[in-house]
Amino acid sequence: LIDELVELLSLEAELLELKAEVDAPASGFVIESEIDPSRGALARLLVTNGNLKVGDIVLAGSCYGRVRQLMDDKGKEVQSAGPSTPIEVAGMDGVAEAGDKFYVVADLDQARTAADDRRQRTRTRQLAAGPKATLESLLSKIEQGETSEVPLIIKADVQGSIEALKTSLEKL
Repeated sequence: LIDELVELLSLEAELLELKAEVDAPASGFVIESEIDPSRGALARLLVTNGNLKVGDIVLAGSCYGRVRQLMDDKGKEVQSAGPSTPIEVAGMDGVAEAGDKFYVVADLDQARTAADDRRQRTRTRQLAAGPKATLESLLSKIEQGETSEVPLIIKADVQGSIEALKTSLEKL
């Protein structure tokens, strides 16, 4: 079954003439991220274009950092990662959101400025959303029949796990 899937994907890529530029600065998506007590903030990335190298400056959502270490999917330390490569990056300043796009940028000040702008916009959106509900207000709304939904806070060890739990709960 997996062999058939790989063959179909290869055929589709060939028909669509999908190609990635190897010599460009890397870009791609955050798969998941977490804080490791011994290594700091880690982000698992999927490189979709370019070549990610140790020492590159990465901007992912509202997080940034210089790549201190790259680990491949087998846990082996590598110096670079090309297109379609999943990679674990150490050196971020925080935990990026799963699904965020990441880019390699020219300098650390540019990354810091962009990350701060994104954090500020997120904070502004949160404040504009209004006050948070309390348990007492939620219970009184349920008793009065004003609401039939209960908001949940989901806590997990990595961002990708949260997305899977959220999707499963939404189906309920």
